[in-house]
Amino acid sequence: MARSIFLLASTALLALTALPSPARADDGSQKPMSNTDADGASTISDDYECTHPPYKVHIVSKSPSVLYITDFVTPEERLHLQEITKSTFSHSRVQQGQPGSSHPSSNSPASYPQSSARDSNGILHAVRTSQSTTAPPSDPVVKCISQRALSFQGLSPSSSSSSSSSSSKSSNHHDQHLEPLQLVKYAKGEHYHYHTDWFTDPSLSRSSQGGNRVSSFFAYVKVDDVTGGGTNFPLLEDPSRGSEARGPGEEEQGGQGGRGRGRGDGENGDKGEWWWCRYVDCDEEYENGLTFLPLEGNAVYWENLRPENGQGDQRTLHAGLPVTSGEKIGMNIWTRQLPLPEELRGGQANEGVKVSG
Repeated sequence: MARSIFLLASTALLALTALPSPARADDGSQKPMSNTDADGASTISDDYECTHPPYKVHIVSKSPSVLYITDFVTPEERLHLQEITKSTFSHSRVQQGQPGSSHPSSNSPASYPQSSARDSNGILHAVRTSQSTTAPPSDPVVKCISQRALSFQGLSPSSSSSSSSSSSKSSNHHDQHLEPLQLVKYAKGEHYHYHTDWFTDPSLSRSSQGGNRVSSFFAYVKVDDVTGGGTNFPLLEDPSRGSEARGPGEEEQGGQGGRGRGRGDGENGDKGEWWWCRYVDCDEEYENGLTFLPLEGNAVYWENLRPENGQGDQRTLHAGLPVTSGEKIGMNIWTRQLPLPEELRGGQANEGVKVSG
């Protein structure tokens, strides 16, 4: 079962299978997300409907599978996520054996500081200095983004009617494979050092715990006057330097499929690999690999496990580089090989559960 879920997602993405056309509001705009009640709390609008934006997908790497997605999270969704989580952030924790808990890799670029910081309790964290929180799984907007992430991978979300219905528990639906969506906040000087999202400790990826993390999304929810703060993959090739660089004409567009202009064509018909410089740091030193710029609404997707054996892929090593000014909020979406138990999956009774990664 675990291997079939992995192969389904991998085959759908690498083959660029046409995704369903995103649903849109009749007027082409996102319907209102939330209202504020008398106590100042955010409540979802009665007429809210889950609609998916016409995002575009660009191939970064085929092995490992890494995709760049523009306009994956709408402006209204980003504001709503910030509103419902604004008072719930706490200093991120990384426990031994979990992703990111090991020492920095010897492959990590030496030019990046292996810095550390103390949290409000004076506890030293050498790997991760950000703050994190879990988005409430029962929130309709959170559910909508979760469904989008599943559909993107060729997986089947349950009907939006009732999460307690028998259909939502069917083996044909994969909602239970998703971890609760995690938001991570980086202020000036904060970072997350080199790590992989897949679990290195087999005791943390047992079948009873949902197995390992098949895939990751990292979406940029807020980028407020930020310098620095890129997402670095030191073992990946920068597509702006390689012969495989492609503009959007050759990638999936809004889930509608089709091939367009020739290799390297940009959105305005410009030729060459430099089209990528709007999304990646083209001034990065070559030996430092690939750094994605923090751009609101966009997301990076990658597969954590090797398709030939299901083992963790070390090439997905990555880091949240230090923010040198401003504030950045990102969102992690992780899919497991198997259904998660209720205590890890979250739910209406478990909205405050923190998930490190």
